[in-house]
This record gives sequence, C-alpha cells and structure tokens, in this order.
Amino acid sequence: MDMWISYSMRKRSCIVCTKPLLPGDKAMVGQWKRTGSYGTRTHRTMSHFECWKVQAEQWFDDNPYKPVIQAGPGRPARYTDEQIITRRNLQGNIKRWTVRQQQYLGEGMWAMAGKYGDRVSMANRELESMVVKVE
Repeated sequence: MDMWISYSMRKRSCIVCTKPLLPGDKAMVGQWKRTGSYGTRTHRTMSHFECWKVQAEQWFDDNPYKPVIQAGPGRPARYTDEQIITRRNLQGNIKRWTVRQQQYLGEGMWAMAGKYGDRVSMANRELESMVVKVE
C-alpha cells in the first residue's frame, strides 16, 4: 500500500472517525492496486492526518518493534564462514543429484539412480550433523 500526505480536494468521509473531510484539510491518502481476471482496480482511502496519526501511534504502542536480526547477548550462534560455504555446496549437490536420480529413474537405469540416491542421503546426513560453531 502506498501512503502519502496531501490536501483534500473535495468532500469525502474519513475512514477513521467517519466525519467529512472538507476541501483544503490535511489528509492521509492510502492507495493499493488489486489485479484479477477483470484487470487492475485501484482503491483509495482518505483520512484526517490527525486521526491517522493517533491510530498509528496506538498501533505502534500495541505492536512494539522486534528487530529482524537479533543483536547482543542471547543472539543465536551462526555457522562459521567455512561452514556456510560447505553447506551451500552440499545443498547445490543435493539438488543436482536429485534431478539426475529422477532422470535415471525415468530412463529405467536403476543402478545409476541408486548411486545418486546414496549420494543424496550421504549429503543430507552430513548437513544434518553439522554443528554450529561459535567463533
């Protein structure tokens, strides 16, 4: 949703307090688009700036900010750089080997499919056994 502050150009009701917005009032405008089989439709809402501000402050009081990446003590340990590279390589191999296994199964080459299946299970075991090392 896009939001911006503007001035009301015509009479319209506020979505927060339902009182009318008069031309020239400071307003908070919200707009979003919805696309479907019928095409794209634009929806627009308007509210008094002060009403919107009070409502936003209440929302922020009720929903305190939680950082996406936790910092400081209590932060979960990460993999070392070397482990990250190893994990990425293993995941790529697993994906590639799984595709090859499916191709061999489709062609009826059971022995080759079994060989790649063993590789995938070995790599999965290695991934699961990897322990987070604290630097």
